[in-house]
Amino acid sequence: MYAIPISNAPRDFAEFQARLRKSAEECEDDYPITILSATGWRMDLEIRPSSTLADLREVLRQREGIQGDTARFVNKGKPVEEGRLYDQGIRTGSKLHIIVRLRGGMFHPTSSRVDYKPLEARLLLPEEVEDLKESIAYLEALLSARRRVV
Repeated sequence: MYAIPISNAPRDFAEFQARLRKSAEECEDDYPITILSATGWRMDLEIRPSSTLADLREVLRQREGIQGDTARFVNKGKPVEEGRLYDQGIRTGSKLHIIVRLRGGMFHPTSSRVDYKPLEARLLLPEEVEDLKESIAYLEALLSARRRVV
């Protein structure tokens, strides 16, 4: 934490933030943070007080191949916004949790997928219903036999 002499106390909150940013910029020492994922993956980094979220995303892209637009970060239960990490309370020893968005397609005309084909709904013929019932009975018998073995 940076101490501001009382004689030079800021008059309002905006002035206080400006002074705090200035003192953070003067201290350009790297400090460690940890990035964790829900799967147990972990990465330790050294960042500067002037580092931004874009810088962090670029490091992840270079080191791990994670695209920046698919990663969200959470610090102390709050999402990390664009801008300087130091201004958002990310200090020495902070742990950022990464949430990687899985990008998937959807089968809908608006998805612009070239291979989109709507599903066709039709009624089953009576013999197809009987075949389906036999298949289900066979699979249920297999499952019950496996349950007895285990």
